[in-house]
Amino acid sequence: MNCLEFQSALNADPHHLPLTARQHAEDCTQCARRMVKELNFDASLADVLQVPAPDGMEDRILLATRFNEKRRMTLYAVAASVLVVVSVMFSMPFLNGKPELDMAIEHVLAEPHHLAETRDVTPAQVNALLAQVGARSEVMLPVSYAGTCDLPNGKGGHIVLNTQHGRVTLMLMPMGKSGVVERKETNGVIAEMYAARYGNYSLIANSNAALKEARSMLASQLHWEKSKGI
Repeated sequence: MNCLEFQSALNADPHHLPLTARQHAEDCTQCARRMVKELNFDASLADVLQVPAPDGMEDRILLATRFNEKRRMTLYAVAASVLVVVSVMFSMPFLNGKPELDMAIEHVLAEPHHLAETRDVTPAQVNALLAQVGARSEVMLPVSYAGTCDLPNGKGGHIVLNTQHGRVTLMLMPMGKSGVVERKETNGVIAEMYAARYGNYSLIANSNAALKEARSMLASQLHWEKSKGI
């Protein structure tokens, strides 16, 4: 079992992990920390739910619901404005300070179920996502999943490619910063980020062989608006 599969099992039921998941946690300190954190959260939540409500709480709640409607709406509007400002600030990579390749890796680790999905994906759907970064494919790529996603730096695309060495995630980040090729190995995955016509894109795999095959596939099949890709 790898880290992605462990995360999927942990999301499903942290209290009843299969034997392979428990064995993986014994060998992987990062996954072990995730498991402990998840179990501690559940325990804390259970403690909170067991605390009895104070006397008179029901009356106070009923009184609060009758509070002046106009003032409530004003408070809601102010809160919404603050949330919008905060969301915009933290969606900017230069403000949250997190490398964009790390954002892509975290997104894939948080949604391991997409690697196991097999959907009917059309060429039009794939090209609509590729167009975000200024690319297109004349032939249908071997895709098992394709969809949009919310990333810290804005909307992006999430595509899972099938290779002979396993599935590889292609993350499209049109709002990202274009730059030199980056590579990182962490949490049981290998990831590379490349500059695109608009923003950048990343390939994330469980092995170098799968990553290399996916990289070659895109190099031969993708067409860029201005010859800017791998």
